[in-house]
Amino acid sequence: MRNLVPTQVLLPFFAITIAMAPWAWAQRGSAGGPLAEVNGVPITATEVESPIATQLNTREEQIYQLTRQRVDALINERLLAGEAAKRKIAVSALLDTEVNAKVDLVSEQEIERAYEANKTKLKGEEAQIKE
Repeated sequence: MRNLVPTQVLLPFFAITIAMAPWAWAQRGSAGGPLAEVNGVPITATEVESPIATQLNTREEQIYQLTRQRVDALINERLLAGEAAKRKIAVSALLDTEVNAKVDLVSEQEIERAYEANKTKLKGEEAQIKE
């Protein structure tokens, strides 16, 4: 009888290995080593990245934008929370006092004027656009 390793032990190991694989490949490629090897012939990062450089740049820009948006959101959340704590009120009360109370509601006439002035640029039904 063979001594088998239980599935409960192997699954976390494989999950970690799979999760770490892209990082390991990136590290190997950035260190100048091959990303893979087939029949003794290395596959380099340049071979992989050159044909897809535009796509990689697009993804890197998307990652940058998402990261920046999240950082901005966290900054805003923390500033609001700090100001609310300083005033000893909830963040929602702070927003009501400092933002919502100071914004005028848009009248139907203003909506109609804006729609008429821009309807050639707008697509869709008037009722749908006004929502």
